[in-house]
Amino acid sequence: YLDQVVEQGTVLRDETQATMERTTVTMQITTGICLLLALGCLISLIYYVFTRAIDPIVAISKGSSVLGEGRLDIDLPYRSQNELGQLADIIRNSMATIGGYVSDINRIMGELANGNFDVSTSSDYIGDFRTIQVSVDNLTNMLSRAMGSINASEMKISGNAEQLSSSAQSLAQGATEQASSVQELAATIDEISNKVNQNADSARQASKAADCVSAKMNVSKEKMQQMTDAMGDI
Repeated sequence: YLDQVVEQGTVLRDETQATMERTTVTMQITTGICLLLALGCLISLIYYVFTRAIDPIVAISKGSSVLGEGRLDIDLPYRSQNELGQLADIIRNSMATIGGYVSDINRIMGELANGNFDVSTSSDYIGDFRTIQVSVDNLTNMLSRAMGSINASEMKISGNAEQLSSSAQSLAQGATEQASSVQELAATIDEISNKVNQNADSARQASKAADCVSAKMNVSKEKMQQMTDAMGDI
């Protein structure tokens, strides 16, 4: 009986050992399969992260790097329905809007440079750019009014200059006429002076003749007195 118990115990031990070995192998196989599945999931997750997150972020970052150089012509080919795609769409639309504002301002500056001050922004700016629109419109309006005032002043000055030129011509004509009158007056004065000189010469000659006659009369008077005295003596 004891031998049977020992034999049954040995058989039970062998069966238990075999079962444990099979269970260990099964666990090892299951563990290996689980590890392989976990590795596959990890690889899939890494691939998903790189294709759906890292690559779009790199593409958006590379496309947006030109903003640091002051350029607005960004190239963002990435498009998707996820959050990164929405971010790329927002960046593209924002840069297109800002580029339109810059083009509009360049157009206004070009018109101002060409002397056309009657210009304004072509569309309504949004957000904080509204202040830029208000400033640009105020600047163009102020320059337009200033140029209008300058043109009005120029026209007024031109009219005054024409009037001054006409007055100067009239004054020059009057001065010419006065100069002619002065020349005529000078000639008349010269003529009068000559006549006065001639009259003076005649007066001097008359005075000399009168002196001569007076001397002769004195001589005749003396002779008459002598004759009267002689007759008285007789």
